[in-house]
Amino acid sequence: MGCIKYEKEGPLAKVGLNRPEKYNGINMAMFNELIATIEEISSDKTIRAVLLYGEGKGFCSGLDFTEVVQQPQNIPYLMNFSDEKIANKAQQVGYAWTELPVPVIAVLHGPVFGGGFQIAMGADIRIASPCAKLSIMEIKWGLIPDMSITTTLPYIASLDVIKELMWTGRKVLAEEAKELGLVTYVDENAMARGLSLAQHICQQSPDAISQSKKMLNEAIQLKHAERLKLEAELQSKVLGKSNQLEAMQANFQKRTANYKDRQ
Repeated sequence: MGCIKYEKEGPLAKVGLNRPEKYNGINMAMFNELIATIEEISSDKTIRAVLLYGEGKGFCSGLDFTEVVQQPQNIPYLMNFSDEKIANKAQQVGYAWTELPVPVIAVLHGPVFGGGFQIAMGADIRIASPCAKLSIMEIKWGLIPDMSITTTLPYIASLDVIKELMWTGRKVLAEEAKELGLVTYVDENAMARGLSLAQHICQQSPDAISQSKKMLNEAIQLKHAERLKLEAELQSKVLGKSNQLEAMQANFQKRTANYKDRQ
């Protein structure tokens, strides 16, 4: 079995970081397998939500330095940019979740450190077990976090909080993480809650879900006039289409909607 566990349950994709003996530390194989998995999900229009989690005793302890630095070519392989992607391979494991046209729910427990923290920040929603500990740990190694954190965290937490966590590397327990905006919910049964939420989302119109994610992600970077135009543009791709009409009819007829895959 590889470093990523991937399975589909109907329209739900479940992605597990799968190096439990290393607290899911990110090695080269995990980088490559995770990127490939995200690309597979992106091309599969039957998928309506993603549940992201870590096997074993933690979500992800960050970069597996010992293994990654063994080969000198690994660092430039991860950090070099190509013409095909705006993110390098180290950044894609965090940033690519934001590009998916479906919601990504991360279930966090145990260590969520360094690169693992940055992967989690790429999710749309984070549900943490009380045992979760979060840390921007790169300062411990004299480094800065460079796995897409600038494209995610500033829209989740306030700048002063980010600076303090980045400059100290301190570990934040789940309840404080929620207070700081780093996680959405704290729940004793985080996996069950994440699964329930993902299944509920899967029952909604996939067109409305994908376009609303696109709207919110893109609007952040726009001026108000451009945001308003974006709302209208994306609504036109939903309004009057088969899934939107099915939503209306199902509500009027008081039945469960039967949606087609997203367009």
